[in-house]
Amino acid sequence: LTHKEKIKLSIMITQKKTIIITGASSGLGKALAINYAKLDNHRLFLFGRSKERLQETYQLCCSYNTETH
Repeated sequence: LTHKEKIKLSIMITQKKTIIITGASSGLGKALAINYAKLDNHRLFLFGRSKERLQETYQLCCSYNTETH
């Protein structure tokens, strides 16, 4: 990579992304939420039908020190 490409890549990695996930209480939505939480540097907004199961996903995501709402 050229110096310019390295700087551009560095900026892309450090930018915080906002990710909205529907269906985060189970299945694919839950898996996506957890995987994005593991990647760090993301702001997650989780939505789901089951309040109890959504709370579980929320707590798992928070355990990775990811900003989760």
